[in-house]
Amino acid sequence: NTRRVQSIPFDKYVPDMVGFNTSGFDTAQKKQKTADTKMARMERKELMDMLFAAFARFPYWPFKGLIEHTRQPSAYLKEILLEVASLNKHGPYAAMYSLKPEFRKDAVAEVNVDAPNGSFSGERDPDAIGGDGSGAADPENAEEDDDFEDV
Repeated sequence: NTRRVQSIPFDKYVPDMVGFNTSGFDTAQKKQKTADTKMARMERKELMDMLFAAFARFPYWPFKGLIEHTRQPSAYLKEILLEVASLNKHGPYAAMYSLKPEFRKDAVAEVNVDAPNGSFSGERDPDAIGGDGSGAADPENAEEDDDFEDV
């Protein structure tokens, strides 16, 4: 099964010959860009709200997925993403965006748990302790609180 090369005389050469494609790509399948595919920028606040809602739905997003979800120009979207999200470069979520810690809702809960007395200001949070504000949510730990001296 050897191929035969057939030369086409120059005077019979027609560039629109069926099956004659010098680039190696099928040009018939190219998508035509229309006015429908152009994306208009929405207001910055609206886009940020949409991004926060998207990250509330799924914590990690690929850039292509965010473009499809928001239908915004990639340069504009990337500009906003630099402010509110970080690109993961390693690990199982590599090449995906996630919200920066200061914008996550669960980050506030993590800080409150790590802070002394369960809150930022040092005051006791009734919901974090016992719900009734009495500070005696657990009777076994109530005695331990009395052992410490107020300074």
